[in-house]
Amino acid sequence: MRDYEVLYIVRADFDDDKVQDAVKRVNTLIGRSGGTAERTNLWGKRKLAYEVKHQKEGSYVLQDFQLDPNRVPELEAGPKKSCAISSFASLRK
Repeated sequence: MRDYEVLYIVRADFDDDKVQDAVKRVNTLIGRSGGTAERTNLWGKRKLAYEVKHQKEGSYVLQDFQLDPNRVPELEAGPKKSCAISSFASLRK
């Protein structure tokens, strides 16, 4: 297992409850991939540097987790299909 962090952006038109639901879905994906979610840091709504899926703002979420390196592509495929998450990028720590 390696340490990773992921930064993802939830649509700006979602209220706090829907943002929390998106965070729970990502945590579930991490768990299903055999990883463990460690820390979640909600940065709140911020202006995007450029439009993503026709959105100019989004709620940023930074999350630390542990996962087997072979399972990272599987994890990254899930949120990219979601209409709630505009952008999703994971990095090895």
